[in-house]
Amino acid sequence: PVTASQSRHERLALELSCAICLQLYRDPVALPCGHNYCLGCIQNAASAEDPKSPRRCPECREEYGSPEELPKNFKLSSIVDGHLKKHEERHRSLHVLYLCAQERLFLCSECLMEGTHQHHEVQTFEVAKEEMKRVLEELGKSVSDKLQMTEALLKSASEGPTDKAEDKLVARANILLDNMTSLINTYKVRMVITITQYSRIRQAANVTIPALPSQESSNAKQLRSVLRTDGFRAEMSLLLEYLHGLMNPLDLTFNPATAHPSLLLSSDLKTVKQCAGVKSNTAGDQSERFSTATQVMCTQSFSTGVHMWAVEVGPGCMWSLGLCYKSIPRKGDHSRLGHNTSSWRLQWKNKKLTACYDLANVSVGEGLVMPPKRVEVTLDYEGGTIAFHSSGQGGRRQHLHTFSAVFKDIVYPAFGIHSTSEDSKLGVCTGKTLS
Repeated sequence: PVTASQSRHERLALELSCAICLQLYRDPVALPCGHNYCLGCIQNAASAEDPKSPRRCPECREEYGSPEELPKNFKLSSIVDGHLKKHEERHRSLHVLYLCAQERLFLCSECLMEGTHQHHEVQTFEVAKEEMKRVLEELGKSVSDKLQMTEALLKSASEGPTDKAEDKLVARANILLDNMTSLINTYKVRMVITITQYSRIRQAANVTIPALPSQESSNAKQLRSVLRTDGFRAEMSLLLEYLHGLMNPLDLTFNPATAHPSLLLSSDLKTVKQCAGVKSNTAGDQSERFSTATQVMCTQSFSTGVHMWAVEVGPGCMWSLGLCYKSIPRKGDHSRLGHNTSSWRLQWKNKKLTACYDLANVSVGEGLVMPPKRVEVTLDYEGGTIAFHSSGQGGRRQHLHTFSAVFKDIVYPAFGIHSTSEDSKLGVCTGKTLS
């Protein structure tokens, strides 16, 4: 049965609750009409209204100014704080065996009987403890397997003859591993603190409360939220992605057999430029060589996975970047990248950035004033996308365009140069295989 004191307590909690969120006030502010709301609630309510219309009280519809200009109700805030302090004192003398997963609050028996949390997901200490242990074990096993595999790769690399580049690679990989270890340890500490807190509360209990039905499966999502498991997974996935790319570099080179005769390739086959009136050696088989468009393909190709590479663009250069099938025509206007169903291309020419596939040419990069100096290309073969981003100082990236396609054959990175100035050149940088 509900006692008179419990009834008074419940009525007081109702009086101290915001009419929008139905929870105890947080940073209460007073409107000119006399109604009070949480600052965050009134800001959200105002943002949902037409910005051209005057702000109105959600209850009486009286106009008021900006939510940011509303005065804080210090007296109401003090009353709420006092109410919470009294409730915390009650917790010390009662058996606290429950957790409201929705609000992330510990509950005593009176909290439970008041009915405030009756529509929330509430679980017992035992269920929470077992669920947290299970989550930690799952994450620990997954991460442990990946770390063991990575450490084996690093050990193998360090046992053979190394040069400075390989030493740097191992050093960078070790830094990533240290970051992973630190992340795992932080998560474990958070887990232990939470379980220990539950244990101490339970040991201090001195009354028996009927156990709630087990809701392990339905509360899993809320527990992960309490423990910030999603954030842990996201950070770990990002570190693993960096590590995977580090251990699986993508070394692209131009294929001389495909280069148009007026294109000159560097000795390492990573830079290409066009020189008017100069013809490269065209002896031997010419079936793969572009004879109309000043283009070149890479030797490497892709038939699965996610891959990213970057292209350095010379100042004043007019260029095309993209992908093509090996079956792309090698002569005639329809051999140009994007002028057929065998290729996709992004092009900077005559101060315009365009994307083209099967002769469907569209302007992209709205607001782009200067041509990109570095362009990143990301291919997701199974996902069917080719994404282009400009990469600036400080790692700033701007999305330029994304093609959607269903790839039916092996694809090759392809490039074109449409200007003949001394700085008209493209350089392909070492990329990475992401999956």
